[in-house]
Amino acid sequence: MNKPAAPSVNFSAFVPLVADDDATVRALVAKMLLNMGFKTVLQAASGADTVKEIQRQQPDIVICDVEMPPSSGLEVLKALRKSGSAYARTLPFIFLTAHTEQEVLNGAREWGANAFLVKPVKPDTLAERVGRLLAGVAPRKQI
Repeated sequence: MNKPAAPSVNFSAFVPLVADDDATVRALVAKMLLNMGFKTVLQAASGADTVKEIQRQQPDIVICDVEMPPSSGLEVLKALRKSGSAYARTLPFIFLTAHTEQEVLNGAREWGANAFLVKPVKPDTLAERVGRLLAGVAPRKQI
């Protein structure tokens, strides 16, 4: 069975944020995104840093680990979706996870996760998910 092709998106106009407490995973995903054509990839190592980077840099999409002690990616997503900001409530959000438990996935969906990527992340799957969420969307700004 063939996977759907990633939509044709000019990734160079967008800025993603990769959030993971594991520096190796962050670097790997950032490199994949750069290889896809993104010019800049923001990074965060904790939930608190993720929220700060979102507020400060306003990325076009967030790719975030579910578990980032001491806070979780789910807590980041909840804070965004509860905010009064239309930007934060609609920011495309992809969870990176080693979890496939239905309870974790359902909780993330309830709070507005747009997609999931199971670790280890594969470049073609990353391109498809990111491309699907950014297709037809105007970039927020150039950082």
